[in-house]
Amino acid sequence: MAAAVDRFGGLDGLVSNAGINRPGRLVDYAVDDWDRMFAVNTRATWLLAKAAYPALKASRGAIVAVASMSGSNAHANLGPYGPSKAAVIMLAKVLAQELGPDGIRVNTVSPGMVQTGMTAAVYADQQVAAERASLVPLGRVAGPEDMADVIAFLLGRDARYINGHDLVVDGGVAGNYLGRLPDSRASREAEARLSLHGAHRQPAHDVGAAARKDAAGAGSQRRDGDRTRDRRRDERLGAQVLAREHDAEWPDQEPERDADDHQAGRREVGLGVERDPDRFHRHAAGNLCGASVRRCHERAA
Repeated sequence: MAAAVDRFGGLDGLVSNAGINRPGRLVDYAVDDWDRMFAVNTRATWLLAKAAYPALKASRGAIVAVASMSGSNAHANLGPYGPSKAAVIMLAKVLAQELGPDGIRVNTVSPGMVQTGMTAAVYADQQVAAERASLVPLGRVAGPEDMADVIAFLLGRDARYINGHDLVVDGGVAGNYLGRLPDSRASREAEARLSLHGAHRQPAHDVGAAARKDAAGAGSQRRDGDRTRDRRRDERLGAQVLAREHDAEWPDQEPERDADDHQAGRREVGLGVERDPDRFHRHAAGNLCGASVRRCHERAA
């Protein structure tokens, strides 16, 4: 560190980019291998920050540590690689809090899938390389220059107010879990039906509008049905009230005559409903109210 400061006359930025990986199941992992990975991936960043602190304080510079998307997304069978990168992310956040008052910004970059020397064996298989690229919404695996440009941005003046941040640079692959879910059988069948009945699928907003229109039509039908049921109920109640009033007005008539008049009254009610339904409902409502008032008076007496 001192040699770099002497040669360049100061230090404006520090990049902690050293990292190793040794895959394996954690239950089978050797303690020595665990310690070595944390020593390179995590402790080295802390030691570099300590060594560079005086020069960075003088220049009010910045630190960028290279973490990984595996530091914030669980990845099985990579040994302690994910935990070591998660520790780097938190280490940088703590350093950002402690060194911020001295004008030193500390951030991390979390790359996604990148073709580097450490991953050369993986991408040597063209089929694997193509399958990995297909998982990325941008359609390709990153190269070293994609990470270098982001690191340069975080070190520069354009990022002067970014501090304690983990910037994920993965082309969107870490957030594409839902896009990789297998299609359901119902979804495939619906898509097949749409392809048979049209040249292209209906846009999502059109589907939503059609669904809302169908729901509104169903609601209107339910309201019409409710109004029809209410009207029929009023007709029955009105007919019953009129029949009871008819019986109350001629209580002493002979049963045969009374039955005839009762039936005639019902026929009259039916004709009234057919000829002028609105007038009948108003009349029936008045009769209902009047009958209720009379019952109240009778009970009071």
